[in-house]
Amino acid sequence: MYFDDYFSPLGKMRIASDGEAITGCWFEDQKQPPAQSERFPCPVIAQAKQWLDAYFQGERVPVTFPLRPDGTPFQKEVLATLASLAYGQTTTYQAVARQMNKGSARAVGRAVARNPILILIPCHRVLGTNGKLTGYAGGLARKEALLRREGVLR
Repeated sequence: MYFDDYFSPLGKMRIASDGEAITGCWFEDQKQPPAQSERFPCPVIAQAKQWLDAYFQGERVPVTFPLRPDGTPFQKEVLATLASLAYGQTTTYQAVARQMNKGSARAVGRAVARNPILILIPCHRVLGTNGKLTGYAGGLARKEALLRREGVLR
């Protein structure tokens, strides 16, 4: 496993890779970030950092490098569904469950909470049924800031 740091406008982040795909991206102050072994900015981490630079400059660039989140098959399916959300597009936990035709809003919420690759897999775009901001591993203030950046919130 390799990692490198990224200094975002919302705080220091750590990006992890297995050398071929991104396996983690989280804010440094999150609870229990994944353990890392060797600081090494491999090529896919460099791609992720360039993508994050573009994102934070307001560019709408698709993720074209591999992401490999860890999790159960259900969690991976939820994260794949989130990865298909366009910049500025939001959904709800219940809508994801319906789209997948399995699980409940609560089960989807648990899967979303375990997203190891923040921003690149845009779990910040998932809202409560009433459109209310709900939990985000990076903190609700960051979730709100990301949604404002994408023009979802004013």
